[in-house]
Amino acid sequence: MATGTGLYSIQANNPTTGTGDTLNLAFAGATSPGVYGASTGNGTYTFSNRATMSYTGIETKTIDSIAPTFLGGKYNYDSGSGSSVDMHYSRTCFPVCITPTSTSTT
Repeated sequence: MATGTGLYSIQANNPTTGTGDTLNLAFAGATSPGVYGASTGNGTYTFSNRATMSYTGIETKTIDSIAPTFLGGKYNYDSGSGSSVDMHYSRTCFPVCITPTSTSTT
């Protein structure tokens, strides 16, 4: 979730195929969350330390409030095909949480 003030608004459309729109929310570190006007597919979240977020037209919503822990990392130098950074976390989230995991970015 974004820090600061203001309003974030997510407006999804009706699904044309499949199961529709999914909103994955990560609330780790957010304090005093409150949900208002929540009905099927619509609602507004407020926080004491994050910006307000409203959404409409969402068929599936998932909330994760546990932050992953950084376990370590490694820089892999390769002048030929490009260097990369491996970062290892205690878990990864969305669509499901898995323990443990590593992520490699180039």
